[in-house]
Amino acid sequence: MKRSLLPLLLCIVAQATTVPSVGLEDLVDQSETIVHGRVIRSWAAWDSAHKYIWTHHLIKVIDAVRGAGAAYVVASEPGGQVGGVGMMFAGVPVYQVGEETIVFLYRTPVGFLRATGYGQGK
Repeated sequence: MKRSLLPLLLCIVAQATTVPSVGLEDLVDQSETIVHGRVIRSWAAWDSAHKYIWTHHLIKVIDAVRGAGAAYVVASEPGGQVGGVGMMFAGVPVYQVGEETIVFLYRTPVGFLRATGYGQGK
């Protein structure tokens, strides 16, 4: 019996995340902090309600464009792995230790700084 791949493809497409395109002007307007820096370290931890895992990235500021008066800033993105439990969220930017990057960050309702416009903010 020959089976169609269409149902499988529809399931894969249904899990995709659509993020509206954000232009540079909107990234700037919507960001509390904009920095050019280098990722020093990353770690994952549960939020205070123990509901979601967040991965935090310590960034050493090379140049503060907006808001970061400190030498370091922490960019946090949902997802990660803690104690054998993992969470994944589509569309979040990936940070690598040692990477030099520019980030546009907004403050989330739980107080973390996160990339504006998902991956568009990094």
